[in-house]
Amino acid sequence: MQTNNPKVKRNITIAVASILLVVPIVFILILIFGNSKNNKGQTDPQQQNQQAQKVSPEEKLINALKISKTDSSETALFNLALAYNDNKMHKEGIDLFLKVVKINPKHVIAYNNLGFSYGCLGEWDNGIKYCQMALDLDPNFQLAKNNLNWMKDEKKKASK
Repeated sequence: MQTNNPKVKRNITIAVASILLVVPIVFILILIFGNSKNNKGQTDPQQQNQQAQKVSPEEKLINALKISKTDSSETALFNLALAYNDNKMHKEGIDLFLKVVKINPKHVIAYNNLGFSYGCLGEWDNGIKYCQMALDLDPNFQLAKNNLNWMKDEKKKASK
């Protein structure tokens, strides 16, 4: 069909271009969202992460304790300390976070978690000290800023 009408030509061009753009996008979306299993029948990393998040704090602690029996690395100690904190066992977490920062004096997250743990125990000065140490290492670490402000506020409330 030939036409000399410029409006019709423009509309046909737009329609063809739209189809050429939409078809590949739909195909890609089907590939991404239509198949939740990879080639080996295993779940994708996002699903594995969601499943890992379903593990209770108690199970995380048990798993971390098992690992720490044979692995005394910085990562194993850090994960065990996190598991203690998740189970509101902050004194035990503090002991391990202190070991982590002894191994790696630049472990900014361990310093922040030390501060948080001390804060959970109401030891505001220690908590403030360690969150400040985290911020000395990384001035943009927002979680440490939040924890520091929380502890300063709580310390003011406690002194009234």
